[in-house]
Amino acid sequence: MSQTPYGPEDLAVPPLSGEDFLGLLEENYNAKLTELPAFYKKFVAGDLSRQQLQMWVKDQYFYWDNLYYTTAAAYIKCNDHTVRARLLQRLVWVEGRNVVRDIRPEWSTPAYEELFARIGDALEVSRQELDEWRPYTRTFFAITTLSVYSRSWEWTWLDCIASLYAADCFYQGVFPQLRDALSTKYGVADADLEFFDAVLNDSKENSAWAKEILPYWGCTTERQLLASRAFRERLDIEMQCVQGLAEAADGKSPFQAPEGAQIPLLIGNQITPALA
Repeated sequence: MSQTPYGPEDLAVPPLSGEDFLGLLEENYNAKLTELPAFYKKFVAGDLSRQQLQMWVKDQYFYWDNLYYTTAAAYIKCNDHTVRARLLQRLVWVEGRNVVRDIRPEWSTPAYEELFARIGDALEVSRQELDEWRPYTRTFFAITTLSVYSRSWEWTWLDCIASLYAADCFYQGVFPQLRDALSTKYGVADADLEFFDAVLNDSKENSAWAKEILPYWGCTTERQLLASRAFRERLDIEMQCVQGLAEAADGKSPFQAPEGAQIPLLIGNQITPALA
């Protein structure tokens, strides 16, 4: 998955100011998200059946169950102690604030994957169904790409920060609409939607510090070009994660990942299947 490096013509352009660089990322977001992905359009309109909502929970659980791989990868790569502290905090939020109750007794929020599974509980999706579901291939390969880009040399740690910032922008732009639809159009109780509240609150704080880090470290033309590319790639990944769901909702039969397929991990210079 090696990408073509930027050439001298690209690098001859002076870097943008920090403010203009953030403005460029905002332009990238608006260009990519001119409208909701097709599946989410139906979701927000209230046009999904209960079975299709259950399918959404089962397929997207794979995303939240594996998100820590890419968050941890950014932490491992980073050598700036201040940024590492922020990334570690983010990783704790992904894995659940309740894992650090020994030092923060007031923190009790469980992992994102657990909160997401509770939406499944409300929609009568069993935990066994979540564990046994084979994600659509679009979802599987989108998350696989995210994992490989984050863990290998495709993305620097600054690119990883740009990717995380893109995800936060996506959550902030899309998730309030999903939460509202589940509450008002599909009859899911607010008590079962804690997932959205947790992710949206966290992503608001995460994006605030990303907007401090990206302009500071993205101080050269090459860094800005690479980070903005990673930002766009993450948005593509987020949209690809619901492409299989859109096809299924249209009555098609999208392929599913083979039984036992797992996210690859980078060990040394070798890409190997993740251990069970």
